[in-house]
Formats: sequence, structure tokens, C-alpha cells
Amino acid sequence: MCAANSEVTIDFEAPRFVLTDVQDDVIDVLDDKGVVVLTGGPGCGKSYQGQAVLRHYRERGYTPYTLRSFADWDSHVGPDTRSVVLADGLFGETLVDKAEHKAWTQVRKTATALTAQGHCKLVITAYPHVLRTLQQLENGTRSPLLDLVVV
Repeated sequence: MCAANSEVTIDFEAPRFVLTDVQDDVIDVLDDKGVVVLTGGPGCGKSYQGQAVLRHYRERGYTPYTLRSFADWDSHVGPDTRSVVLADGLFGETLVDKAEHKAWTQVRKTATALTAQGHCKLVITAYPHVLRTLQQLENGTRSPLLDLVVV
């Protein structure tokens, strides 16, 4: 379940990565806000878009990572790094449970600070119903990390 090394193992030299209008929009949001949530149904391209965005930032000096679990967050992201992180489907395909929400809450706290300081760019992929459940679990708490959604 948890990979020992969560560094991205994408072939960044592959010619299949050509920035599209959607990726340009995602990059604009990341440059402005530091975080974006890609949401959509199975097979719509959330992961593909996220990987292309990682490549873009890698070429600009960021270290790319794909989180395999929320527990990996602290070992790869901090104030001494410039990271771009893809949290690809960490909430799974069904509804978010309380343990996942608790882990997300811890990541959300540090991610908010690090993205505001420019140390990190965070791309989250989630199914729409999972995102809605997560927003409901926030119980009205203002979470800027869940306000930014690109479909």
C-alpha cells in the first residue's frame, strides 16, 4: 500500500506530454493559489493531467512526488524544499472515512502554510462524490484547499 519511495517514476522525457488548455489553466491556478483539485469521473484524465503538470514544474526546478498515502507527506514536503505533489486518488473510489479525514486534516494544515509560502504546489485528484463527502466532513470549516476545483 505505501511505497517506500514516493518520488515520481514517470518518464518525463516521453513525447506524450504536451501542455493542453486544461493543463495551462491548472498551472495558472497553481501559480496563483498553490493548490488545485482535479475532479471528474473514472477515465476522464485527472491522473494524466496531474502527471503533465508535475513535468511542467519539474522543468522549473521543483521536485515532483506522488503521494501513496497521507503518511508520506511529512517525509517529502517541507519549508526547505520546492516540491510539486500529486495526491492522486488518495481518498479512493468510495466515501471518505473518518481515519482518512483525520489524516487529510493534518496534511491540510501544513499544506495551507507551505503553499502560501511558495514551497509547495499541490495537485489533488478526486471523484466528485468523494470531494463532496470530504467537504461535508469539514463541517463548515473554511478550507481553501477544497475551494479550488478544476473539472
